[in-house]
Amino acid sequence: KKLANAAQTDMGLSNRHICIVTTASLPWMTGTSINPLMRAAMLTEGRQNRSVTLFLPFLPNLEDQKKIFPGGITFVEKSEQEKFVKNWLRKIGLSKHAEKMKIVF
Repeated sequence: KKLANAAQTDMGLSNRHICIVTTASLPWMTGTSINPLMRAAMLTEGRQNRSVTLFLPFLPNLEDQKKIFPGGITFVEKSEQEKFVKNWLRKIGLSKHAEKMKIVF
């Protein structure tokens, strides 16, 4: 029975749809934002496009963003922050991964 349960929870199987939820996002450069992003990016390997979803928080208040994000970076729209996150992945050589993952706020 243990082996059957292991197969049901094996994230290595390429037919799995994976959701990762975190409480922080780039451009806030913390482990809480970077580690889930990198995990999501790596899990896209060998999977269909958009089968890995990363759920990120969005701060709608620009003043709150200014307090948290470095260099006065702000985003009016969620799509702007998604573009920032995916561009960061591209800058570190993970372009293919950036395109395959889905980001939801």
